[in-house]
Amino acid sequence: MRYSIIVLISFAINIHLCFARNNFVGAVANSDSLHSMEYLKLEYTFYTAQTEEEKYDALWGKLQIAAFHKENAKLLYEIKRIESLNENIKLKKEFYWYSGKLLFNLGLYNSCLEFMIKDTLSKFKIEKFFIKALCFNQEEHYELMLQEIRTAAQFLNKDTSEILKELQLFQVESSEKKSLLLQAVLPGSGMINEGELNEGLTSFILNGVFITAPILLVSKQLYFSAFSYGLMPFTKFYGGGIRHAKYLSESNRAKRLDEIKRKNADLLYQFFHN
Repeated sequence: MRYSIIVLISFAINIHLCFARNNFVGAVANSDSLHSMEYLKLEYTFYTAQTEEEKYDALWGKLQIAAFHKENAKLLYEIKRIESLNENIKLKKEFYWYSGKLLFNLGLYNSCLEFMIKDTLSKFKIEKFFIKALCFNQEEHYELMLQEIRTAAQFLNKDTSEILKELQLFQVESSEKKSLLLQAVLPGSGMINEGELNEGLTSFILNGVFITAPILLVSKQLYFSAFSYGLMPFTKFYGGGIRHAKYLSESNRAKRLDEIKRKNADLLYQFFHN
């Protein structure tokens, strides 16, 4: 009787998950269909446009859709198409500013730099200087960002003494080794070290249960049960806990780096646009 109830519950859960999956797939399909239709409408608008501004608006709309759906190949393709339009329209619409910021926010640093490198210094505007400096606003290119600011300051006749002091260096110490060691010695402590108290306590309790269970079963000479219900789950949770502590450490470091990037980006904006 007990096994029959378990089978029925499992069957009901599987049916529920099956319907949920079908609904999700249907929703995604409808969403993809709608954005594809909008994409086609904008392409038609581009080919029937009478002015350069109408063409720009149509391509920019397609670019926004590609960015929203993280279709980076389409995004870069639309940027290339916009580049062929009238320069005055691009400056009027602040194309260099918006597209550079968009590429930066999506993490497409290399594409952003490639996009900027084609211009000669004589063609640079304030927006282009800003975009290029902003593209260098990352850990491995900090010195290049400072160099770009100095170059821009000479061209724009700006004083760099304050901004070079205020820009933060990407010196963020990783707590990964400490957290992994703590998690390995005392399960849960590594997560607590990363600021996740609830997850740490849960890990400590679960690992404690899976250590205690096999000891009790072995004392009753139930060796197979001790292996099945104790050692196997403990090994899984113990290893999983160490991996999760590593993930939390990497995630926290990335958050701290993002905070530095945001602060530096604000400083760069004030420097170039004031």
